[in-house]
Amino acid sequence: KIEKVSYRVFSENYSPLKELVATSRRDDISEEKWMAILQNLQDKDVEWRAL
Repeated sequence: KIEKVSYRVFSENYSPLKELVATSRRDDISEEKWMAILQNLQDKDVEWRAL
């Protein structure tokens, strides 16, 4: 049973990473540090799930 589906998932320009950075950015982590974290992500660090 699917309760909610975000329309953004079906949009060509939707980027979950961009949304993650925009919505969960903490003031004590600089943009440079976020970029380093995201650039160093490995496949094994990411778990893909249906929303």
